[in-house]
Amino acid sequence: MKPAFCVVIHDVADARLAGCERVIAALEEVAPSLPLTFLAVPRFHRAAPSRSLERWLSARSARGDELALHGHVHLDEGRPRGGLDRIRRRVYTRGEGEFCDLDAPSASARLRAGIDWFAGNGWPLRGFVAPAWLLGPGAWAALRAERFAYTATLRHLHLLPGDAQYPLRRGVRAGKVSWPLW
Repeated sequence: MKPAFCVVIHDVADARLAGCERVIAALEEVAPSLPLTFLAVPRFHRAAPSRSLERWLSARSARGDELALHGHVHLDEGRPRGGLDRIRRRVYTRGEGEFCDLDAPSASARLRAGIDWFAGNGWPLRGFVAPAWLLGPGAWAALRAERFAYTATLRHLHLLPGDAQYPLRRGVRAGKVSWPLW
């Protein structure tokens, strides 16, 4: 795979939209035509998306930016197993690693709800990135059963439905904005 630069903005939802717009404004000052990937969350922390968010995402998509699915509620509702798992799921992810502990049927239902949200808004959908990049075995099984072209974990870009993966080189990270190089 040829090296590329990708700007990905995580946690795109009503509650985080003002921050997204600040990041976009800063990026446009230095690279006005840079395509962006927005990781959109249908029901961030269980809140229904507003029509204004959906119009905003439609405008970004029409501009040429990519929209990718980023979980469903962005909350880890599972129970940690042991101290290290508790640190990873409650401290590292701040309780937002939604797909870490889901069984396949639960993960599939959440993916399907997100797919339906994208379809209902007429947005193309190629990618899924789990909150905190955490995918447990059930989530992997559900993800492979859908028609996504890719997913990303903290260290790899995974092309789906097969097993091709490409390492991500660490880039600049600022808050909820990731700038990985691959």
